[in-house]
Amino acid sequence: MGFNWGNKKWRPANVPKGQPKINQSIDELLKPLSEKKWKGNVWGSQIMNVEKETIPDVTPSVTPTPSSSSIPPSATPTPTVTPSITPSLTPTPTPSRIVLTLNQSYQGGIIVYILQSGDTGYDANVQHGLIMPTTDTGGVNTLWGCFGTNITGTTSSIGSGQANTTAIVNQCATAGIAARLCDDLTSGGYSDWYLPSKDEWVQINGAYSQSLIPAANLNGNAYWTSTQYDANTAWLQKLNDEMVNETKNSTGQSPRARAVRSF
Repeated sequence: MGFNWGNKKWRPANVPKGQPKINQSIDELLKPLSEKKWKGNVWGSQIMNVEKETIPDVTPSVTPTPSSSSIPPSATPTPTVTPSITPSLTPTPTPSRIVLTLNQSYQGGIIVYILQSGDTGYDANVQHGLIMPTTDTGGVNTLWGCFGTNITGTTSSIGSGQANTTAIVNQCATAGIAARLCDDLTSGGYSDWYLPSKDEWVQINGAYSQSLIPAANLNGNAYWTSTQYDANTAWLQKLNDEMVNETKNSTGQSPRARAVRSF
């Protein structure tokens, strides 16, 4: 059953589409509209062209929460650390410092002077000084040499004996003089001997006067220094006595030569 409207055929919503099925119950035919979803056009109080839209019954999928007791925990094993053992190092012993003394036999001779604070070459941590052989260098009446010749470059200070000796042998060609005898000396395995300066001999004479260096065996009356006084004279050290300036070619004091070397 239906009505024509605008070239379309409409039917009331309460009129079932087609014929009811033979085995369809009355309750099914009279189900309230609220239990069905309908669509259509409304005209007056009637819902026109109504068709049922089937809505599928969707049951939500529930993801089960895994039981914590059923999953073994992922355990990362802690590695066993073997402690590194640093070997105990035995410290190298520091050699004890050798203390040198006057009259001690050392490096080719006898120690006759140890440098003091203020001396050229003094070192508070390392001892330095002068070594003397136990015999004279040359004989009695040794000449200083080159009377009338001014030797330039000689001085009096401690530490200047080597330079003085070099200056003398370079500027005075006379053979057998005190400076040359000392410069040519090889003794105790060493060849770096020289004629002591004026101030070096003052210190040696002081130690001799106090009987501090008996092993040096100083037995002469006087010894030449390498310090020139002027063109005609040079300084001469008299043992147990004063320093005098003596004529370079004099033998009146029976002068001798005695070499030293530095350590």
